[in-house]
Amino acid sequence: MDNKKKVYLSGRMSGLEEEEFKAIFKEAEEELIEMGYEVINPCEIDYIPEDYAGQLLIALGELAKCDAIYLLE
Repeated sequence: MDNKKKVYLSGRMSGLEEEEFKAIFKEAEEELIEMGYEVINPCEIDYIPEDYAGQLLIALGELAKCDAIYLLE
């Protein structure tokens, strides 16, 4: 059994170009993996609804599986 702490990445996406926020999230994900964490990167969730309420429900479901939140600036 894997005892890695699971961390959810959270940060600003709105107002940024998709490539920009994906790069920011990916960099943070790689740093956390190097530190030994299992990371949930919302940019890599397969199913994202078009509406904000649906997006929030997916995010909260993933967050509930985590031990911590890593908040990006």
